[in-house]
Amino acid sequence: MNAVRWLAVAVIAVGAGLAAFKAVRPDSALISYIAGLTELAIGRLGYAGVAGLMALESAAIPVPSEVVVPLAALHFRSPQGLISVVLASTAGNLLGSAALYFIAREGGRGLLYRYSSTLGIGREELRRAEEFFASRGGLAVIVGRVLPAVRTYISAPPGLFRMAVARFLAYTLAGSVAWNSLLAWLGYSFGYAIISSPWLDYAGAAGLVILGLVMLFRA
Repeated sequence: MNAVRWLAVAVIAVGAGLAAFKAVRPDSALISYIAGLTELAIGRLGYAGVAGLMALESAAIPVPSEVVVPLAALHFRSPQGLISVVLASTAGNLLGSAALYFIAREGGRGLLYRYSSTLGIGREELRRAEEFFASRGGLAVIVGRVLPAVRTYISAPPGLFRMAVARFLAYTLAGSVAWNSLLAWLGYSFGYAIISSPWLDYAGAAGLVILGLVMLFRA
């Protein structure tokens, strides 16, 4: 089994473990542990805090937008606040996504091609990946932006395989606006009931399992 398959199995195992833990301990809200820090950041920094947290979330640092955006919508609870939260969170997504994209493009691409054989990835597979992101990568970016866990890292593959910058940013913008609008509306409409809901943990677990299965299938 090559490195990609091992990584896929590990990702699936983590997702399944998270779902199993939640099933055994339904009273445990894993995501809620960071809700207090999120509220503190938003309370002190306002919309800049929202943008900063979402930039981290899009730059491979697992800050859950399922907590940040609903809490922000609840904090700035007004029609104008709802729009501002979507704008601030989307701006943060674009900033963090662009940073990860260029890091992957300028730093990770050479490493990937140099150690591809060690990872069990053939040159033909890399060529097909290049072609995919050149022709149909937009769909992967948009879908990845709305999948829990996946969206934190979805900006790296387009950078590795040199998807056009303008196309990447356009698709990232579309996916981010859709996802942030949904989360902001949920927070605005249902308040803390959304933050304390177990769907956050199950959604994150499902996202990891889906990511692992896709990796395993592609491998």
